[in-house]
Amino acid sequence: MTETCSVQSKKLFRILSLDGGGGKGIYSLGVLRELERTVGTSLNQHFDLFYGTSTGAIIASALAKGVTIADIIEFYYKDLPTIMKCFCASTRSERLRSCLRAFFGDDTFSSLGNIGLGVVATNLHEKKPLIFKSLPSLAHGMKHSFDPGFGLTLAEALEASCSATPFFAPKSLNLKNASRIDAIDGGFVANNPSLYALIDARKALNIEDTNIRLLSVGTGMYPEKYPIYSYLSGFKLGPALKIISTQFASSANSIHSIFRLLANDVSYVRVNDTFADPQLTTSLFEHRKAILERLLGKGRDSFAQQESDIKKTIVL
Repeated sequence: MTETCSVQSKKLFRILSLDGGGGKGIYSLGVLRELERTVGTSLNQHFDLFYGTSTGAIIASALAKGVTIADIIEFYYKDLPTIMKCFCASTRSERLRSCLRAFFGDDTFSSLGNIGLGVVATNLHEKKPLIFKSLPSLAHGMKHSFDPGFGLTLAEALEASCSATPFFAPKSLNLKNASRIDAIDGGFVANNPSLYALIDARKALNIEDTNIRLLSVGTGMYPEKYPIYSYLSGFKLGPALKIISTQFASSANSIHSIFRLLANDVSYVRVNDTFADPQLTTSLFEHRKAILERLLGKGRDSFAQQESDIKKTIVL
């Protein structure tokens, strides 16, 4: 049986969409830890398609591989400080590359089998989405020449998806069947990738809206404070981080609003609460374990508040 038949034969098609947000992705893991406990299996046994941007792409890819939430949380606790404490973009990118390679090894998109995965990045030169996909059935044309993830490893694609310039260097990629390109963070085109996931389900897989179940998880909204090194190179980088953070949050919220208008027949739950507590002041570069633990707990609280809707939409 082909992967196309496999996904289309199911009555319900479940999608997990995960936002970008740097270190704040630990909030998403708080939501997903409770979901994993609720369904009682690894989440790649429960969802048909995973989509992620930046930090959400790291989590989505790990889940598609069958990694447990506990192991992903440990990766964040251990590796975020080694990445985010770096002083300049080049060393920060080197540490990101090293951590992703250590966690994902040489795994490719092909190694996921029949698990659907979409990783969102941005083509820097053409200023348009660059989406790495795992299955030919997710392509919107030229399926005969489809190459999973454009021939890249998961780690390479994820580095591209996470390269939030100017705080990370652009990722230079040699795509199979394509020219060499530079890629940057997927948050510049879709910090919330749920619409891309919906389009794949509708247009590539021909799933009816009434059969789609989509859980979209953000990284939460908090008071923001930016790390001191973002101001040490003059006035440019500090304001740049504030603008990028605003752009990413606005992108995610706009896509949520558009989704609700365009997909009335899709069973959809969005988890992305706002918190005003000054003890939760944070940024995309969060790596302090005490704050990460608080954000993880807030994700758990958000799951509890929407547990009924999540179960009704995704679990049952």
